[in-house]
Amino acid sequence: PVPAIKDRAARILNAVFPRMTLGNEIENTMLTRDPAVWAEFEKDNLRHTLISSGIYLGMMESFEVTLSRATEITLPTFLQMSETDPVVSTPKAKEFFQAISSPNKRIVLYGDGACHESYNDIHREIAFQDLEKNLKGFIK
Repeated sequence: PVPAIKDRAARILNAVFPRMTLGNEIENTMLTRDPAVWAEFEKDNLRHTLISSGIYLGMMESFEVTLSRATEITLPTFLQMSETDPVVSTPKAKEFFQAISSPNKRIVLYGDGACHESYNDIHREIAFQDLEKNLKGFIK
C-alpha cells in the first residue's frame, strides 16, 4: 500500500500543481529479473518513471470501483501474477479474483522471486504456456 503521507501529498499536489510529475519509484528490477530486458527498457524512449498525482488518484479510484464491481464479471477470467508482486498488491488481486462471479476463472501465481511482468521475466516460457493452455479452451 501507498503510505498515507504520500497519498495525502498526492491529493494536495493534484489541487495545486495537477500537471506536476514525480518519480514512481518503480525500478526495472521490480518488473523483471532479465538483464537483457532491463537493457531494452533503458533504450526505450517511450518508457519513463514519472507519474502525475492525477494519474495516481485516478488509478486508486479505479481500483476501488473495479473491486466493488468484481461480482459483475461473469465472463471467463484468467489472471497471472507473482506471488509477491513488488508493484501491485497480490493480496488485493486475490481478493478481486475471489469476488469475480464467473464460474470459469483461473489464477496462476508465480513464485521463486517472479517479478511484475511475467511475459518479460525469466519465467516467460511458463507464463506463455499457461496463457496458451488457458486460451485453448476458447479457440476453435
